[in-house]
Amino acid sequence: MIRSAKLVNKAFNGFLLASVLTVLGSQAGALIDALMLSHFIGADAMAGVNITKPVTQLIFALTCIVAQGGSMLTGMAIGNQDKRRANGVFSTSFVVLLLMGLVGSMLPFVCGDSLVHLLCSEPTLMVHTSNYLNVQLYGALPLILMLALMMYVAVDGAPKLVTKATIASEITHVVLGFIFLKFCGWGVVGAAWATNISYTVAVVLMLSHFREKESLKFSLGGFSLASLGKLLLMGLPMGISTSLIAVRMLGANHAAMTYMGAHGMEAMAVCATLLSFSMIIISGTINSYTPVATVLKGSDDNRGVALVSRHAMAFMAIGLGVYVALMVAFPGTFASIFGINDPEAMKIARVGIAIHAFNIFMQGFCILIPMYQIYSHKTLSLIVSAGQPLLPMAMFWLLCAHPCDISPWWGFLIGQVMVLLIIAPYILYKRFTDKSMMPFFLIPRKSADHLFDVTVPARVEELDATMKETQQFLSGECGATPQEAVAITVVIDELAQNAIKHGTASCIDLRVSVTGKQVKVMLHDDGRPFNPTLQPASGDDKAIGLKIIQGLATDLTYTHTFSQNVMSYTTTL
Repeated sequence: MIRSAKLVNKAFNGFLLASVLTVLGSQAGALIDALMLSHFIGADAMAGVNITKPVTQLIFALTCIVAQGGSMLTGMAIGNQDKRRANGVFSTSFVVLLLMGLVGSMLPFVCGDSLVHLLCSEPTLMVHTSNYLNVQLYGALPLILMLALMMYVAVDGAPKLVTKATIASEITHVVLGFIFLKFCGWGVVGAAWATNISYTVAVVLMLSHFREKESLKFSLGGFSLASLGKLLLMGLPMGISTSLIAVRMLGANHAAMTYMGAHGMEAMAVCATLLSFSMIIISGTINSYTPVATVLKGSDDNRGVALVSRHAMAFMAIGLGVYVALMVAFPGTFASIFGINDPEAMKIARVGIAIHAFNIFMQGFCILIPMYQIYSHKTLSLIVSAGQPLLPMAMFWLLCAHPCDISPWWGFLIGQVMVLLIIAPYILYKRFTDKSMMPFFLIPRKSADHLFDVTVPARVEELDATMKETQQFLSGECGATPQEAVAITVVIDELAQNAIKHGTASCIDLRVSVTGKQVKVMLHDDGRPFNPTLQPASGDDKAIGLKIIQGLATDLTYTHTFSQNVMSYTTTL
């Protein structure tokens, strides 16, 4: 019998719908915002607002370092069933995030004009850029809190609430944006205020999660410098990547404005918006993958991490493939949707959109950042983090500055390919110097001296055969005495019987890992919630089994994670 991907994929898919809807709501709002700006004011307003995106991206990057790193450590702590540590990491990160938000909200008073001149070198777009940016920065605190809460509420098992909050936020964004632009005539200032108010709506809704009894808890006393250092280190690669995306945006915008003029900047704005819309697939996948993978890693389930990694990459490849095909086939249609009507601007946009589509497909490899970071492949993670944003922008700028037979837009794809060529030798080196690593993912094949890892269909006859294999594994490969092997197998059998008979599970993942004399047993099932540690003893058959479990497995722990029951206990031979 072998381990199947059914339950880990089910956990991923449970997050996926919520994550995709969350990002869809966010990006749909940004898309509608761009359409309203281009049609109510003009394509120059859309371009001016797009010029401010590096600032939002930088805020996101700084938030990512703290919140992404903290949520990954929190997920590992939850997977290891250490709620105290999870609360400590959560509290530490939120103290820092609150301070960051307050500082960000003060920037318009300190250096607003300097930022505008840094971002925009095209005089015709300067006013729109200035008006939008100064109002946008007032919303730094709710923006930071919204981004962080999305990560923490999801990893704490409530991704659907994140989806509801995001959809409510974007409905607010679109409705207020329409009112402020169409009826109030506030221009880009109105669009900025609509955005800031929508952030606040999302924050208020997600904060309701922390009223739940079993949720993460915030405490000023939970702040820890040791936790701060660890979460910053964990979040650094993703933070570097997202901050360098701001650099890429800034560099690409300046190259377009310098060498292609206002029409080139309009085409760049469309390409940037289409790239942002692809985040429905990319961010939705990563936001689903990261909490599942970190919790599995926290429970030493390396095979589970590998299974969910394959599933995530396959979903992303298919989704991006369809999206890119549409961009290549209908570039003019996309340009027209965003209000580009000038023949010269249309010519630039058609070429740019069709070629930039391939860069969007390659952008999906950013999933390698959390994948490698979880297993401390820091060099690889940092190379992807720095290379993916910088090399495409550098190659685009180079081809703009030195025209040749190759369109400058190909520079983005060339830069992405260069990143893969840089990391390929390192991956091969790590793979051939450590045969225990899985190819490409570089995930250890197992984390224990001996491992029994199978998926059991929810049928009694299948369970009987598995119990025989489990007992043989313990007494043969692991050297347990017959009495020890029987005692451990009896506990596993009773837990699995409960899951099948009383929990309506469709299958069970069983992992028995033995390191030295320590035995750790973990069972995951997709049945209804059922905690055997809290069930009272009585005279019926169900209670007899529970009495056996409670007598033999005194340290049995139970959690309900990703809509699945997780039971574990540790014993010694």
